[in-house]
Amino acid sequence: MSKKYDFWANKKTIPNLKLYTILTGVWFGTLGINFLIVFFYWKYVLNYEFANLVLILSIIMFLLVPIAITDPKKESRDLLATVSYGILHTVCTLASIIISRCWYLVGIYILELFVVLIILLKSIRRKK
Repeated sequence: MSKKYDFWANKKTIPNLKLYTILTGVWFGTLGINFLIVFFYWKYVLNYEFANLVLILSIIMFLLVPIAITDPKKESRDLLATVSYGILHTVCTLASIIISRCWYLVGIYILELFVVLIILLKSIRRKK
């Protein structure tokens, strides 16, 4: 009886596994940092009552980093999952910028996109 190994994430089933793993960690980590910045902004500048909820979201994102990058399932670490995490990061960051009116997060978001671009360019150079 043959076993199907296509279910698990490895270099044979996903050629760019290392790149996707790094990008997944970057997406969740930077989203946690963004939520932490929004928490401090809401708590100490705007004095919102619900700032602690954003702190809980930040803690959840930081806890998701090791879970997401060590998940052995293929569909959790392939290209579609990485792009989905990037879209989730973009939507959550832009929503937190608009809701909190914390406009200096736009600069931080652009910096995060430059980091992702540098990671992608280094990966492309390594392959050539």
